[in-house]
Amino acid sequence: MERIPESELMDEAAQALAYARADFAEPHDRFVELFRQRFPAPSGCVLDLGCGPGDITLRFAHAFPDCTLHGVDGAAAMLRHGAAAVRAVALDDRVRLVHGYLPGAELPQSHYDTIISNSLLHHLADPMVLWQTVRRHGRPGTAVFVMDLMRPPSRAAASRAMAGIRPLASNLSWSIKVIRPPCRGAACCARLSTVPDVGAACCAPTFKFLPAPHDRADSLCTARW
Repeated sequence: MERIPESELMDEAAQALAYARADFAEPHDRFVELFRQRFPAPSGCVLDLGCGPGDITLRFAHAFPDCTLHGVDGAAAMLRHGAAAVRAVALDDRVRLVHGYLPGAELPQSHYDTIISNSLLHHLADPMVLWQTVRRHGRPGTAVFVMDLMRPPSRAAASRAMAGIRPLASNLSWSIKVIRPPCRGAACCARLSTVPDVGAACCAPTFKFLPAPHDRADSLCTARW
């Protein structure tokens, strides 16, 4: 099935509100748990690429109190909901959300100890933008965990996966649907082992991939940079 990316920015007010109100507890808790299985005790500063309204960012902050987090997103409307959520749980001292468009967003730090991203790739017209950003802001030893939707083999399979799924949140013309198993997601978990020079011909970082279990509903690979 051909790759058809969604719009890069979710910046309409109604759309952002619907997304912020949707119940992503199950997949987002799963994201944090899968990360914990590969990297049990993270510390230092975490970069969340495409953080949206900050739901995973905040769940990560609660799960790993030794970490500070910087979330970046290109949609100001989403970040307004995220800023309110950060204030509501009094995590302003550990969580900072940044308005920026990838690539080239100006981030508070040059390099990070951990880089995470959930469901950003399917919004990017050029998926290499994500891996170039990982290269730019990672360093040897950085933990990398990226999860996104798995592309169905055909349009018919996609239609079957969506059949019967009801919106979990809606506002005006926007509705948010959360797809749960047996629909599948894919995750890449890695530590960076080398970082190519900026002028290198290879656009992606070099990852050291770790063995992944085969008893999960998710398609999962594990590695370190």
